[in-house]
Amino acid sequence: MKIRLAPSVAILSVLGFATWLALNQPVVPESEQMFASPDELAALQEQTRGSAVPCEVPLHWRIARVDDPFGLTQAEASEAVRRAAALWEEAVGRTLFTNNATSGFPIRFVYDDRQASAQERRRFEEAYDRTSAGLERRRVELNDLRERTARMRSQLEQRLRDHQGRTASYNDTVRGWNQRGDASDEVRAQLRASARTLEAGRLALSEETRQLETLQRRLQDEEESFNRELQQHARRRAAIERAFPGTRVESGGYREAVHTQEGRIVSAEREIRIYRFDGPNDLLLVIAHELGHALGLGHATVPDAVMSEEYRRAATSAAAPRIQPSDLELLRSRCPDLR
Repeated sequence: MKIRLAPSVAILSVLGFATWLALNQPVVPESEQMFASPDELAALQEQTRGSAVPCEVPLHWRIARVDDPFGLTQAEASEAVRRAAALWEEAVGRTLFTNNATSGFPIRFVYDDRQASAQERRRFEEAYDRTSAGLERRRVELNDLRERTARMRSQLEQRLRDHQGRTASYNDTVRGWNQRGDASDEVRAQLRASARTLEAGRLALSEETRQLETLQRRLQDEEESFNRELQQHARRRAAIERAFPGTRVESGGYREAVHTQEGRIVSAEREIRIYRFDGPNDLLLVIAHELGHALGLGHATVPDAVMSEEYRRAATSAAAPRIQPSDLELLRSRCPDLR
């Protein structure tokens, strides 16, 4: 199965990566050496059209190798295969695969630069996602600050208008008394008190205006800083897309060696290899695809099918895979008795 990698989010240090690979070459475990000789492995040929001996169910499988850098235990690898097998079995309604640690066909998790690159990219994706999440929090905070500034400006403008109205009214009153020239001491005291109140109000409004101007400058500074960070984030994305352009990468493979008698195929030795995956859902999809080949299925022409020759990683990472109608149609045409 091949994956077409969408432009992703990692910057790979070539020198460091090469050194890292040299120091982390996978070691073939003892179980691999026990079950498969080099000659036996060489006899197995890639079979993308499906097994030449199809529909022999239940197919027995075993985990023969899990290279340490995958970060998977044997038990976790076995569970992933069981879950991938269950996708087919739930769709068909019968047992198709069983785990047999002695005589099952081997499933090998072979670590090389394909998974190393995927893991390196994932680390940068996670860092990129954390930055994106931080920027989104900043965006929310800036929106709150904009709303707060707008409310403060609106309220201040209203209070300024009110104060101007009270000041104009006071000035009209003072002019009226000045024209009459007969204001009593009590009236003068009231006017002086009103003048003090207006002055206190003016000072308070001046302080609010100063605070608003400070808040507006802060908002402007933070918006400019945020926009610079967004531009830097966009440049990082562009650099990452250049570092990891869309390309075809083999995620897994089904291999088979057939045995004939008098020109007739009588049996087959099977093997599945897993080379790369981006997460649990990717792993399920890759294993389910190769199990489909073991059943005898070739590639589907529908893009979203489990048996599609290619899939885009971004379209499959978020949700667990499902057997599609086109997959069942392949199975129906190849193994009608299974339905």
